[in-house]
Amino acid sequence: MARRRGSRVKGIASLRRLLRRLPEAANDELLSVLRRAGPVLLGRMRARLPERTHALDAALAFKVYRSLRLRVGLLSKRQVSRFFYFRILDIGRRAQKVRVRRRPRNSGFASKTMANRAGGRISSYVMNVKGFRGRFVRSKGREDFDRDFLPDYRKVMDRALARAARGVGND
Repeated sequence: MARRRGSRVKGIASLRRLLRRLPEAANDELLSVLRRAGPVLLGRMRARLPERTHALDAALAFKVYRSLRLRVGLLSKRQVSRFFYFRILDIGRRAQKVRVRRRPRNSGFASKTMANRAGGRISSYVMNVKGFRGRFVRSKGREDFDRDFLPDYRKVMDRALARAARGVGND
């Protein structure tokens, strides 16, 4: 089944059309608010990470798009797949018992003779996985933005819409 493009929020398409028609000065003001919010939200996200996740810390970034969007976190699909445990840190993990099956190291992509030399045995055992509560590394970012930067964003947006309604800046 194909993934549905777009947003589930009603009226978002008309809002995006309106944002595209805004004057360049208003667009720049809104972008400046997002550019101020990016490093702050990224710092808060990094502060919620455990100390031993330095590679994940280095992979986190933010990007502000001309379409008035701010993305904070893992920005590429490759990073998301490489740092899959970021989602586990965010939402947590339940305690469970897992059956693990391991092959000898040298039988992975090796020839049959090497697998036979290693015995070709698969070891199987049960492993206890500890559960832990999520740190809400990613999911608290929206709350932080709404609390700290949304009022500024709304003020700039109201000024821009008022100017557009008066016809100021339309050449």
